[in-house]
Amino acid sequence: MKPHHKHPVLVLLLMSAACPSSGPRYVPDLDRSKGLPDNPRKLIELADRLTHVPMAEKPPPLSRTDRAVAALEKALTTAPQYSFEIQWRLARGCFLMTEALGARSQSHGYAVRGVEYARQARSLNERRVEPHYFLALNMAKVAEATSDVHLVKAMVEPARQAAKIDMTYDDAGPLRFLGKVYLTAPAWPVSVGNPDKALETLARAVKAAPVPLNRVFLGQAYYQDEEYEAAEQQLRLALRDARASKLAERWKKEARDYLNRIAAGASSDPRTSF
Repeated sequence: MKPHHKHPVLVLLLMSAACPSSGPRYVPDLDRSKGLPDNPRKLIELADRLTHVPMAEKPPPLSRTDRAVAALEKALTTAPQYSFEIQWRLARGCFLMTEALGARSQSHGYAVRGVEYARQARSLNERRVEPHYFLALNMAKVAEATSDVHLVKAMVEPARQAAKIDMTYDDAGPLRFLGKVYLTAPAWPVSVGNPDKALETLARAVKAAPVPLNRVFLGQAYYQDEEYEAAEQQLRLALRDARASKLAERWKKEARDYLNRIAAGASSDPRTSF
C-alpha cells in the first residue's frame, strides 16, 4: 500500500457535497413556520418528506430543509414524548443545512447544533443507528469549520458504533464515512489513517450498497493502492450508474479527475494497459 501524508483536516471534506467557504449567508424566510400543522406526528412526517434523502445524493434545497427544521423545532416544544425521534431528525436536518450553506460560519453554527441534537438523541436511545451516524457527520462539519484536528479521531467512535448497529443504514453510510476517514487521514500515531482498512471498509460498503458515491470512494482507495485497473472499473461503474445524476457535481468531477490521472499514467507508461 502506497503511504500518504495528508493533513487531517482534508478528511473533513469526505462527506460534503459542497465546500462551504465565504459565500453569502442564508436568510431564513420570516414565515418559515407559517402553516405548519399542530399535530407532532404530522410535523415529523412533514420533516421526513422534506429531508428524507440519502446522504450520498445532492442535499435538498435550503428552503426545504429549513422548513423541515422549523417543523421539528415546533414538535420538540410540544411533544417531549417524541424527543428521540425529533432530535435525531434535527441532527439530520442540521447536517443537510451545512451541506447547502455557502457561509462557513453559518455552517459551523448548524453543525454545532447538530452535534448537540445527536448527543441528546443518543442519550435517550443508544441502540439506534441514527444518533451515532449523524453525530459523526456533524462532528466532521464542526472540525471542518474550526480546523480542530482532535475531532478526527473523536468522530470515528460514533461512526464505528453506527456501523456496528446497522452498517447498511443510509446506503452503507457508516462504512462509507469510516472508509473515507481511513483513506484520507494521516496514519497512526498522528491520526487514524489506514489505507488497508480504507480499502477493506469501502469494499464492504460497495458490497452492501453499490451506489455511485460508494464506488467513487472505493475507486479512490484502489488508486491510492496503485491498483489502477480496479480503480478505473469502480469509477466508470459509478459514472455509468443511472443514479449518478443524483450525485453532487463535486463527486462526479473527482471521479473524472481520477480517470484522467489513470489514463495519463497509462499513456505515459507502455507497460501499463487497461
